[in-house]
Parts: sequence; structure tokens; C-alpha cells
Amino acid sequence: MKNRSARHLTAVALWIAVGCAGAVLADQPMSFENDCAGNSAASCVIVASGIIQSDTAQDFLAFMETEYSDGSRVLFDSQGGDLAAGMALGRLIREQQFETQVGRWEIDGAFGNVVDGAECSSACAYAFLGGTIRQVPEGNQLGFHQFYLDASMVPVQVAGSALVQVMAETQRRSGDIVFYLIEMGVDARLFSLGSQAEQAGMIYPEPQQMLDFDLVTPDAFGAFFLEPFRNGVVAASRRTGPTRLYDEMTQLTALCRGGVPALLVSAHGSMENAAPATVYLDDGRAFDVRRDKITTRGESAVELTLTSAEGAAIASAQGFAISVTRGQSSGGEIKGGFNLNAMDRNMIAAAFRHCI
Repeated sequence: MKNRSARHLTAVALWIAVGCAGAVLADQPMSFENDCAGNSAASCVIVASGIIQSDTAQDFLAFMETEYSDGSRVLFDSQGGDLAAGMALGRLIREQQFETQVGRWEIDGAFGNVVDGAECSSACAYAFLGGTIRQVPEGNQLGFHQFYLDASMVPVQVAGSALVQVMAETQRRSGDIVFYLIEMGVDARLFSLGSQAEQAGMIYPEPQQMLDFDLVTPDAFGAFFLEPFRNGVVAASRRTGPTRLYDEMTQLTALCRGGVPALLVSAHGSMENAAPATVYLDDGRAFDVRRDKITTRGESAVELTLTSAEGAAIASAQGFAISVTRGQSSGGEIKGGFNLNAMDRNMIAAAFRHCI
């Protein structure tokens, strides 16, 4: 009877470590497929949906060897499964240097699109952490279970030595999880975040929490800063996270040259053939910058000459976005979006006034 009770308690302890949601076990095993939203490799994703099982990592390897074609982003929509297999899948994703994103794939004619309404929870959340760049767009959820021992499930007949053994195994597996979090560059405090959930419940970190715990990769540009340059000043905003394939803009600088406002767009790779460009204002207005108004500055930047009216519109906007056309062979479109506060607008206006 004692051995039987010990085995039962061991199963409980493993359930604690796995944090697996029993309600989803009837769903289909996780499968993988290639899908693209267009002809560019940047539009392609590996769609991963279904329950993670003990052989899911091996299935992913087989997929990579026989079916994988394009894309460097794994799109997750899964309510979990086997935690050990989820971490194994995450490690394979990291080995491939793939990005990860939570989202659903929706077929649209010959192609398709990534849409919202997806959840990646439990074991899936740990597989998601394998991404070199991680994104959870608004409208999707990343969920983690609470880790706990339900006293009502512990047999009273279990021997003290067996309880010690099981608790030691639980601690070891907990240590494996913490080690994995550190390995993936995630704040190990995440392990304790689940304690805020109800028993057998799920906690979904808020966007700021996901940034604080390094669950997702910053994908924006920072606040503008002002600094003197030559006879004037410039205002610049730097990217807060890493660049990626076909998204390589690193900095935007507002300046004035010869009495005329301008924007200097910096990026990875050659910018020698970049043109034309478009600036989109938050109020729906947009204006194009022709090729003859674009000057290459070194190998990795172009300067967009603006009219006084265009400069004033940017300096008074709540936000704006910019797009510079560049050939796919050179790295594709250069783009970035900027939300402006009052200080940002003042600095941009100052840079447009005080010419270098």
C-alpha cells in the first residue's frame, strides 16, 4: 500500500511540475505546416497548433528535414500539453534561431494572414520562449499555470521517506524550469509569477509584465533625445529592440540643413538604392518623398528632405510612421512607427529650427 501511495504522490508531483491542463488533452496533437502571406520569405511562418505531446520535438525535427521551406517565425496557437516536450521544442527553435509569435493563421485565397484570437499557454508558453525574437500582439494571450501541491490529493498512508523523495523530485524539476528560463534569457522570477493564479488556473501577464520579465522582445523606438551637432541640434530616436529580416531600421534623426527640415533614416545594410519614401501621420494624412529629395549618407543611411509644411506637420503630430522602399536583395522595406509626447514634439521642432 505504501508503494502504491508513493507512486500516486509521484504522479501528483509530476503534474505539479508539468502544469498541464487536463481539459485540453482531447485536442489534436501539435502539427506544423508552412504558410505564407505573399511571395516574400518574410511573410512566411511555421504554423504550430495543437497539443504538445512527448514526441512533438521529434515531429518538429522531422518537419524541418522533410517539409520546411521558408520562414523564420513559428506561429503558436496551443493550450499546452507536456512541459518537458515544450522545453525541448523551445530549445530546437532556439537552435534554428527562429522567432516566435502567438497568433492564428487564417486562409485567404491562395495565401493567408496572421490574425488575433490565439492562446499559447502552459507547455506552449515555454516552447514560445525559445524564440530569438518573441511577440504577443494585442488580441492574443500567453498563459502560465500556477505550481502547487494539492493537499487533498496526497494519500495519508504515504511514508515520510517517500514524501521526501517525491518532494526532492519536484524540486529538481522546478530547478529544470528555472534553468530553462535563464537559458532562454527570461527573468527567472517568472517561475513565481504563477503563484498569483488560482489553483489549476492560468495567469496571463499584462503587456508591461511581459516586457519586464523579458517574455517578449521590445519592438518599438524609444523617446526622442536632443543633442548638439555642428552649429545646431538634432533630435533622434533609437530602436529599443533588435532588428529582424526585412525590418532593419535602427534610428530616425530629425534635423535641419540649409534652412530645410529633414529626416535621416538609418538601418542595417546598404541604403544606396533606397527610394522613394512615405510618411504617414496619425490623423490619416500622408505625404511622399520623391527620389530627387532623398540623399544617401554613407552606406547605411538616407536623408529625406521635407517641405516646411511637412516638417511642421510631423512636429505637431501625436505620432507618425515612415516607410522607405529598398530592394528585397538589400534587406527590404525600411519602416518604423513613433508615438510622440509633448517633449518629443518640442525636440523635433527644435531640431527643425536650429540647422546644423
